[in-house]
Amino acid sequence: MDEAAPNAVNPNSTWINGRGFWIFYLCLIGGFRFFLYLLQGFMASTTAWTLFNVLHTMTTFVTWHWMKGTPFEHNQGEFKEFTLWEQLDDEVQFTTTRKFFTAVPVVLFLISCHYAHFTTTQFVINVVAVGFALIPKLPYMHRKRILGINKD
Repeated sequence: MDEAAPNAVNPNSTWINGRGFWIFYLCLIGGFRFFLYLLQGFMASTTAWTLFNVLHTMTTFVTWHWMKGTPFEHNQGEFKEFTLWEQLDDEVQFTTTRKFFTAVPVVLFLISCHYAHFTTTQFVINVVAVGFALIPKLPYMHRKRILGINKD
């Protein structure tokens, strides 16, 4: 297969489809939450869960929906204008992988709101965070740049 072909295998996104990565991702989330649990002596549990949700959202927003391109040169810049989410699954929407990585922020949002006892401030912060996690994943937002932000 020609490496410059439009449907060439993209090594930047193919590893994400593996179930091993999904398990690693969930373990990474659990490990980070455990780290924040150790810090709960310095903050309330409600704050720790909300902070956890916001940090997860910020990290995934930057890595999945903001940074563009690939670290590989063999594709001759074919994916340089696409975020990782846009490169995923050859741009096919509603795949199992996309559903999984859409469900994770929703579950974290629900857990964070539950442990924050649905206090108004914590709830609003968590809603804004889940919005930043879910809106870029919508099929309508595929290849869209709001107000030209992050456009080359």
